[in-house]
Amino acid sequence: MPDHGTLQPWRFVIVENEGRDRLSALLAQAAREAQLEEKAIEKATQFP
Repeated sequence: MPDHGTLQPWRFVIVENEGRDRLSALLAQAAREAQLEEKAIEKATQFP
């Protein structure tokens, strides 16, 4: 997110292919550890 006060540069991270699958698994794991409902866990899995 840019900082409009000091105009810090933006950074974009592109996650593709196998990395996207790994990110999806990590998000699902974090949702389970946070003891979220199954619907929220599914949503976290689909996020990337």
